Amino acid sequence: MFPTTSEVTTVTTQLSSSHSTDEKISG
Repeated sequence: MFPTTSEVTTVTTQLSSSHSTDEKISG
């Protein structure tokens, strides 16, 4: 099964937000 557009958007948003958080913590 292929993921729906909403699922892809949610995962992408989570990855982006978590990456930004890591930068803030390390920075």
